[in-house]
Amino acid sequence: MYELGTKFETIDLAKALANETGVFEAISPGGETFKVECRLGASIASLTPNRTHGNWQVVKLAELPTGQQSARAAGAGH
Repeated sequence: MYELGTKFETIDLAKALANETGVFEAISPGGETFKVECRLGASIASLTPNRTHGNWQVVKLAELPTGQQSARAAGAGH
């Protein structure tokens, strides 16, 4: 698991955040900024840009409060 404030680069955002919990800021290779909330048990498609000219730049901003860390606790599937 990434610690708060950890910064890293990756070509595939979904792979890098698999099994993570927390709130991340991700900047795409094209410069778009995204806020990504990760919960255990949730899944997303691979996010590899069509252009391979650069990586996603990612930083972990926050932990999720206890009880919101899993997709099931958040009401997923409703």
